[in-house]
Amino acid sequence: MRQFFNSVKSRAKTVANPVLMHRSMTSTHCANIAQWLNRDMRWDPVKEQFIGDEEANRMLYRAHRPGWQII
Repeated sequence: MRQFFNSVKSRAKTVANPVLMHRSMTSTHCANIAQWLNRDMRWDPVKEQFIGDEEANRMLYRAHRPGWQII
């Protein structure tokens, strides 16, 4: 975490590749959702959505508190 903050402050590259880290965390979140719903699912990495599973897609995001929405 400290290295990340130092990179932001200095505008230097991070040690870890951001795209690789994003994909790594996405796969972990997908695995957790599949386990919670107790079923197999298919993932579209381009759209970053589950294919044909609205219940699982709703679990990808949580509601923002009023006043803190991203517009």
